[in-house]
Amino acid sequence: MITFETVVADTHYIVEEMLKSTKMKNIKSFGEQFLIKLEDTYIGYVHTETIKHTCHIHTFVIHNDYQGYSFGTQAYLLLEEKCHATQVEINVSEDKRYNQFWERLGFKTAESDPTTFVKTILS
Repeated sequence: MITFETVVADTHYIVEEMLKSTKMKNIKSFGEQFLIKLEDTYIGYVHTETIKHTCHIHTFVIHNDYQGYSFGTQAYLLLEEKCHATQVEINVSEDKRYNQFWERLGFKTAESDPTTFVKTILS
């Protein structure tokens, strides 16, 4: 079962490991930061910020060792429930596989900004 755990000072080193495993960088320090857990094992990290009913995903990482098992999809769907937003946005990446993941989840390129994926959440 996938759950989220708020990042605290004692678990920040785990965030660094998650980012290092996928060569991603955490560029923002505000918003909410969660470790993604599969039972008792940390498998990923997500960093979001909700502004005016839009959840902006700044960073979403599943550790390389846990990719390909639908854990990212499960974590995203849980996040969608948790953020209580009517829309979710994430930046388009140069990584084609990363972009395909978001497209499979229903994200489309934003009409106003081709560097952003957007998904409307129906309640």
